[in-house]
Amino acid sequence: RPVVFAAQLGTKLYFADGDSTKLYNALTNAMATWSASAGTFPVANTTQYPRLIENWRGRIMLSGIVGDPDNFWGAKQDDPTNFDTTDTTDQASFAANSTEGLGRPPDVVNTMIPISDDRLVIGCDHLTMQVSGDPRHGGTMDILSNDIGMAWGRPWCRDPYGTTYFVSSRGHVHRLTRNGGIDPVSISEPINGILEDIDFLNTIIRMAWDDNEKGLYVILTPVRVDQPTRHFFWNGAGWFPDRFKDNDHNPRVVYLFDGDDPDDRRLLLGCQDGYVRYFEPHSADDDGQAISSYCYVGPWKDAMLKELRFFMPQDMGFVEWSVHAGESAETALTGKALIAGKVPSGRSRSQPARRHGHSLYLKLFNDELRNRWAIDRLQAAVAGVGRIRRRAF
Repeated sequence: RPVVFAAQLGTKLYFADGDSTKLYNALTNAMATWSASAGTFPVANTTQYPRLIENWRGRIMLSGIVGDPDNFWGAKQDDPTNFDTTDTTDQASFAANSTEGLGRPPDVVNTMIPISDDRLVIGCDHLTMQVSGDPRHGGTMDILSNDIGMAWGRPWCRDPYGTTYFVSSRGHVHRLTRNGGIDPVSISEPINGILEDIDFLNTIIRMAWDDNEKGLYVILTPVRVDQPTRHFFWNGAGWFPDRFKDNDHNPRVVYLFDGDDPDDRRLLLGCQDGYVRYFEPHSADDDGQAISSYCYVGPWKDAMLKELRFFMPQDMGFVEWSVHAGESAETALTGKALIAGKVPSGRSRSQPARRHGHSLYLKLFNDELRNRWAIDRLQAAVAGVGRIRRRAF
């Protein structure tokens, strides 16, 4: 299976992949078969098992069976092997479609989000529902949104302040609000055009909040290992694309590890090639691969760029710059450089850059291996141009 999910309860880890029922026992360091000690393990057509799994209220929650896609199950509290739905105690197992359950959601279940002991969000393909309270003790299920569904798998994460973020089935990034609703306006407006082109069938979507970077990662890894991709980082001010030079570095799973040692508090990435890596802000390369970084400043409309001055930290490397012009902002981004230069760290001399155009961009970049760079401040002398010169462009 290209995607395997797991949920922890005590010293055991329970897996869901659609084909098998396995668990890992940390005390014995061994894999074992996960079978039902009471009742019947959720299955359809004798061979189709759950593909989605979470831990909620001490229950192992299961869903995502291909032959029963709009159903979900909860094992007995603190006993993931007990699926006896005829038990009448509050801790007993339940199935959404059983007489003791809440009823089937009116749509295919794509994901489950344990928000708190009292809230379990069910992300369906075209709508989102919420289970409030324990299903065996007066719990209810209500619709949060009739218009916003969620992508399949585990396309969600939480920040340290309790806000939950998720990728919708339309490819937008939304937030669950504090009062339990869904923010109808996506936070991914600047990149929605890119996200809407995601092939959900062939893409593994993961999300993670990085405490060190104070931002949100949206990981989009193709199932096929030879395909390039783009990931995105959001810090509240804007979206920044990331691309690994080696496709083998694309993560299939992310996990925020909070060890005792400061060096063990990392966002871990389980990559295509089987290695576990982590983000290191002070690294000079990507696990041996050169880091190519750039940004664009602009556009300036109907303007004359006269000169530039850079203020950089003393311990950084060179920054390269170039000026690009075009008939529109779009063509300026892809146009060839009209003039280019290179400045060292510290305060630079004035860089003459007398160029004009309908749209002007300044590109800052560095393609050199092991050459970290940063900008403290940038001064640009820009002047408007008259109507005659605008026609001459």
